Amino acid sequence: MKIETLNQIRRKIELTIPAREVDAVIDKVVARYQSQTSRKGFRKGKVLLKSIESRFRNEIMAQAGELLYNQHAGAVLKKAKLSPLNRFQVSAAGPIERGKDLTFSFVVEVLPELDLPKYKGMKIRQKTPTITDAKVDELVAAYQEEFSTLEPITEPRGPEKGEVAEIVFMADGDFASLFTSGDTPFQMTMGKDFFDSFDALIYTLKPGETRTETLDFPDDFHILEMAGQSVSVQVTLKVIYQKTLPQVDEAFAMKVANVSSVEQMHENIKQRQLARLEREYNQEAKQRLVKNLLEKIDVPLVPSFVRHHINKAVASHFKPLKAAGVPWEEAKKQLPALEKKQKPFAENAAKVQLLMMCIAMKEKITLSEEIVGKRIYELAARDKKDVKDFIIQAQKSGRFSQIKKDLMVEQVINFLYNQACITPAA
Repeated sequence: MKIETLNQIRRKIELTIPAREVDAVIDKVVARYQSQTSRKGFRKGKVLLKSIESRFRNEIMAQAGELLYNQHAGAVLKKAKLSPLNRFQVSAAGPIERGKDLTFSFVVEVLPELDLPKYKGMKIRQKTPTITDAKVDELVAAYQEEFSTLEPITEPRGPEKGEVAEIVFMADGDFASLFTSGDTPFQMTMGKDFFDSFDALIYTLKPGETRTETLDFPDDFHILEMAGQSVSVQVTLKVIYQKTLPQVDEAFAMKVANVSSVEQMHENIKQRQLARLEREYNQEAKQRLVKNLLEKIDVPLVPSFVRHHINKAVASHFKPLKAAGVPWEEAKKQLPALEKKQKPFAENAAKVQLLMMCIAMKEKITLSEEIVGKRIYELAARDKKDVKDFIIQAQKSGRFSQIKKDLMVEQVINFLYNQACITPAA
């Protein structure tokens, strides 16, 4: 066995397996094939071994190689006390043959030995959640919007601010499949849902009218290829609706908070908002805690971690596009720009992940089956999949391992937060 240090996190391992062991594994695979094979003149399981090996040579050698790799790669990592951070691939120096030693090598990313700074008792300030009566009234108004009803406006005029316009739209040229309402008309609240130049175009229309104009898309537009671009868009106004808000009464209180009075509803909304702010401020404090710690140490990049976080951001970006029916051939044109934009965030997330894993190793922090099971259940429910099917697919794809890594990061950050010296922010 030969272990070569390529850098702080990468190790190249080369191993030679004796010919007698290679032959033994080949015999094992041949025997398995024999038990499943029948041939004219022979009963099933009685076909000559030499005939089997000749007939299925490529398949047998491939399976024998896989068995040898899996068995010895795991054993050598355990012997060398190396914990791989991800899946790895092995490469044989040559074909597997009877009577010959087999040499193979593989490169693995491992947990480095970092000179960790002091991470217990770190000082951090955290905001205390408060909520005013005016904010509660604002939230009540938002619930009124949510439970509002729409009545068609029949007079021949354009929409006004606050009214709902039902439209169909489509961008011109290369953007046609990226920016479109599709087969279902889109309802938007004027002055609220879209950018100014898009609103301005719709204000000029009456129901049944169509107009095409070149619009300036904002720099932060969610479709990256269109951000900051001037694009020709065709819009047809179908219907204008008047939005009617419900009265703030006992019936409304029951809908919003399942309580019998407006006063109880206000208190319920207040407590929910305070709880939301508590979670938000808690998360902000944790992020600053990790940021402060990361500034005290040089953490190497793990390429597979960076790729994971880029893929995660890409999947999140493309999910709504897929739901909107945007063809993948069109959507993937955004991929290069999106990956470039996400790379700095992915690299930072990868450093955080590695740092937290090193702390977990030092503190002997582990994940309980209950915590892992709860997260699996949540993800399966979110993806609308059977839990058992979700686990099988996650194990095959390697996602299961990444779920556990993400959970470990959360556990360690919680550990740091609970160890921190937290004072109220001014």
